[in-house]
Amino acid sequence: PPPDAGVDAASDGDTIDGAPPPTGPVRAPYGLDARPANPTCKAPARPPAAAPVKLERAFASVVLDAPIAMAQPPGDKARWFVAQRNGRVLTFPVASPPAAPPVAADLEVLTQRAVYIGIEGGLLGMAFHPRFAQNGRLYLLWTTFDQRGFVSEVGELTSTNGGATFD
Repeated sequence: PPPDAGVDAASDGDTIDGAPPPTGPVRAPYGLDARPANPTCKAPARPPAAAPVKLERAFASVVLDAPIAMAQPPGDKARWFVAQRNGRVLTFPVASPPAAPPVAADLEVLTQRAVYIGIEGGLLGMAFHPRFAQNGRLYLLWTTFDQRGFVSEVGELTSTNGGATFD
């Protein structure tokens, strides 16, 4: 083989342990050797090319800053919660939403640490506990910095006032 190019094993023929690379099919210790038959799994028919599609902006009067997720608590179709990349969770009613929804939770205030929004970071996910009406629990995923560097954190917030605010 050519001298080690220092890039990867594929470019110069070397392997990590110094053994020559395999020359035939490689059998993995896991996975399938062949795709199993699945004759009942069929895609539905394509819709007509001229099918009417119309996109409408929902809650056009509501001003949001980099919304990442919207969710409604289980069983509560009267309001929305919006996770914004900056670490804030806003809430507003479906009927007559305000232009500037109130902040129900602010991760930077609650954690006393910055939410890192660089690259693809920030508040990235939000989920209500299935029994939110009884326990007030909301789960969030966000990025921050600590002594280890850039990290993802998952937190549980609790509301004692039906979701108006969280601790």
